[in-house]
Amino acid sequence: MEKVNNNSSPRPEKIFDAHIHFWDLKKRREYVPQNPSFDWPNNSTPGIFKNYLPQDYSHVPFHDAIFVQALNQCPQEIEWTQELCKSSAPFIKGIVGGLDFTKPDNILEYISMYRKGKCPLIGLRHILDADKDPQGFFEREDVLKSLELIDRSNLDMTVDLVLRPHNLYIASNLASKYPSIRFMIDHIAKPQMSSDGLSSRHETWMREMKKVLIIVMSMQRYPVLLMKLTRIKRFVFGSDWPVSIDSSYEYDDVIRLADGLLSHLSVSEREDIFYNNGIGFYGIKDL
Repeated sequence: MEKVNNNSSPRPEKIFDAHIHFWDLKKRREYVPQNPSFDWPNNSTPGIFKNYLPQDYSHVPFHDAIFVQALNQCPQEIEWTQELCKSSAPFIKGIVGGLDFTKPDNILEYISMYRKGKCPLIGLRHILDADKDPQGFFEREDVLKSLELIDRSNLDMTVDLVLRPHNLYIASNLASKYPSIRFMIDHIAKPQMSSDGLSSRHETWMREMKKVLIIVMSMQRYPVLLMKLTRIKRFVFGSDWPVSIDSSYEYDDVIRLADGLLSHLSVSEREDIFYNNGIGFYGIKDL
């Protein structure tokens, strides 16, 4: 991560972080059934291979946030997070959870059950990198049936997509097929970086990005390129904390870096990215 010096604009007054995580490594080992998403973080990511809980956010400057799942097909993680919201994480205003898209017979029942309370389930996510068939997951008949049911319901759900440049076409396909679902592209589809900062395949990535609806900002120069193609209203700030941590960066560094990338925007445009857009996309009303 490259440091950005930005002395021309103050830190945003209000921050709505649309993408943070908690995890309890011991607790998650109790969940059944297990799947490959349970194997991360691990020894390959020593900086975050430990528990991250609400008290670890006591120093961060955001006002409110969205919890985003780390475990696929795991309703227990949703229940655990809702209990944390009651006891120690009132700043969480909604959950993007990991339910099983391959079981359309009960997915609406689960959604309805977890939609209640001050920390409701507001969206779903499935981490393709942890799936046995990442390329074919969103082509499965049962998965498409689940999406169809959600699209036809009045539950007002979002779906976060964890994609790579080579399968970014999935986003535009799903968005055109299920118009009632609001789709979020996490991490701007993780474009590859080369030594000069731009992958040789970035033109394909840019072309596909023109087709998508809304983008979670990542801490690289790519957002500057994307802003030439789309509207500010399509960008949402999400820190991906604590995944974005390394040995020399804290949450404030992430904010400064993001704000530096946006320093060419007006105050109102920056307020939209750091606060208003996330609230609007996820339909948060109780602030």
